[in-house]
Amino acid sequence: KNMDDLELCCSLEEIRVVFVLFGDICTIQTIVKRLKDAGKIAIVHVDLIVGLSSKEIVVDFIKMSTEADGIISTKVPLIRRGNELDFITVQRCFLLDSMAYENLRQQQHQVKPDYIEVLPGIMPITSAAQMKRSQELSGTVFPRRFLAILDRFGSSPEAMKQAGIAYATEQIIDLIANGVNHIHIYSMNKPDVAAAIMNNLSQIYVREQA
Repeated sequence: KNMDDLELCCSLEEIRVVFVLFGDICTIQTIVKRLKDAGKIAIVHVDLIVGLSSKEIVVDFIKMSTEADGIISTKVPLIRRGNELDFITVQRCFLLDSMAYENLRQQQHQVKPDYIEVLPGIMPITSAAQMKRSQELSGTVFPRRFLAILDRFGSSPEAMKQAGIAYATEQIIDLIANGVNHIHIYSMNKPDVAAAIMNNLSQIYVREQA
């Protein structure tokens, strides 16, 4: 995300692939060259490079102006163009709701990125039905502590909702306490759930003022 991180990545032999999440049209060539000189695979997040537009031509610019091996983008046309230019392509996604999930399933066959990056986040489980659906979609195994919550409160929708919000709040507090500065909440079209969590964190997570 910055030059200090760049130099750290270059100094560590065990790091082979580096995602470039910073820079502008004046510095991106130098940034990528530093990585290539260190023997790294450089993947540029074109959405985050200052001065570039959201048009396909930005992918051509990266190809012609740098030694980058690939691109990251949330934009389907840019991923398609990256494929055409033989870039390694990484499609970054936010699974905001079930519609976003279905769109991703369709896009992976139509766009065919080399990799799909699903940004991590906290998804509060506030009902037994939601938990069952999550298991069906992901095949995940829930922690024993959460299963105890479900067993105790799952038959009461309001109690389960409150317990789910409390459980998600504790997870976020633990992340913040261990140095994670920004959290994404998958509230699944339930703004009241996100609002309740933010209220619980009112004195813990204080957003920087612009």
